[in-house]
Amino acid sequence: MYELDYFCVFREEPRDIPKKGHKSLAFSSRYQFSGHIEIDGTEYTVKFSSYDDLNKLIDGTYKSKASFVDIYKIYTKAIRLEARTYFSPVITKEKGRCGQWTLLGRGDTACVPYLVMSIPSPGRIEVDLMAMDFNGESTRLKTLTTKPGGIVMRMGAKMRWVWRRTKVDSETNLTPEAA
Repeated sequence: MYELDYFCVFREEPRDIPKKGHKSLAFSSRYQFSGHIEIDGTEYTVKFSSYDDLNKLIDGTYKSKASFVDIYKIYTKAIRLEARTYFSPVITKEKGRCGQWTLLGRGDTACVPYLVMSIPSPGRIEVDLMAMDFNGESTRLKTLTTKPGGIVMRMGAKMRWVWRRTKVDSETNLTPEAA
């Protein structure tokens, strides 16, 4: 159906108090992880948050731009499932800072993708790429885990987890590892 080509996510340190000069805590200060993914050759933004924070955003406890709250309201049914520990919409960033929710496919095959993630032990993560149809039914498209051939943890200025789909060489029909 849809191919996940690339996944990269960074750990973030969420704030517990409002920024200087702000009266309330902004939702954008609560991200646990952020990064980007590539689906069928198109890059999208991901912003992982805990379900508690998402519920506070939807019920109005955390403040954010109305257009950003609207992104998460599309996923209300998926958020209620509370799959894994963290949730992220797949955000299309065309113009501006907020972006918009993503629609993959057309007609009967159209779906709204999202990701759920958990950390079963330090340095190890598990991620599911999910798709929600217009009836609100969710389907798992791909599962990634930290294992050989799976997600790899990289150290740098920030700790990050990276996965890239293995490309098949069309001339020899071999993967680069087998060649």
